[in-house]
Amino acid sequence: MIKEYEYSGKTIDEAIQNGLNDLGVSRDDVSIEVLRTAQRGFLGIGSTDATIKLTMEIEGAEEDIVIAAPVAPAAPEPKEKKPAKSIKAEPAKAARSVGPRDSNIDSKEENKAQVFLGEVCKIMGANIVPEIEEKDGQMSISLSGDDLGIVIGHRGETLDALQYLTSIVVNRGREEYVKVTVDAQNYRKKREDTLSQLAHRIANKVLATKRNMALEPMSAYERRIIHYALQDVQGITTFSTGQDPNRKVVIALERRAKAQRKEN
Repeated sequence: MIKEYEYSGKTIDEAIQNGLNDLGVSRDDVSIEVLRTAQRGFLGIGSTDATIKLTMEIEGAEEDIVIAAPVAPAAPEPKEKKPAKSIKAEPAKAARSVGPRDSNIDSKEENKAQVFLGEVCKIMGANIVPEIEEKDGQMSISLSGDDLGIVIGHRGETLDALQYLTSIVVNRGREEYVKVTVDAQNYRKKREDTLSQLAHRIANKVLATKRNMALEPMSAYERRIIHYALQDVQGITTFSTGQDPNRKVVIALERRAKAQRKEN
């Protein structure tokens, strides 16, 4: 039977080598297709790894099936970027506060988030306005504007980086930690729903075919969504296997899961 596998790396050669090492084969055993070349970002934000597809023929039909994860929700196409000089000349748009202010969060934290996101998005060439809501000791930031595709990135990777860095900026010097979430047009909820639907669909296939199935490599955040979605499904268990960035979730029959964990 013919199987296809996707792998990523900082370069095309690294992605190919990651795949060959993971599959335990040589270049002569596979056909290689370049799906995406690596792109450099600013300070790591907006960068994307190279992605390749390896196709090979495997004898026998008892192998676990590798299922590709669904394409992330489509982000709005960014408008044509303005010249760099005009971007630098424009002041960052002010953040808008939504709802009542929580006494646990000082206005300084809101200002930190506003200034940081405004400057980073300006450098990225994105015309973005952050809307900040404070509730129950948490800061929720929703990004809106014309260039959301730039700040979301491939499967939300840039959005995750912005959230991580904003959290560091907001919590610097604070004794009590403030949880910070950064979203754009409800992207995270849409992605969560998509992955949850995928998890249940594959779980039904596992129960019907009595064969474990592995999803393609995902981030830790997306793997948690899969685990959570299937935690109460009878007869199904989930576990992660492999090393980052190629770590993936296996959706398995409970009676086969223990044996497969030992193999991995």
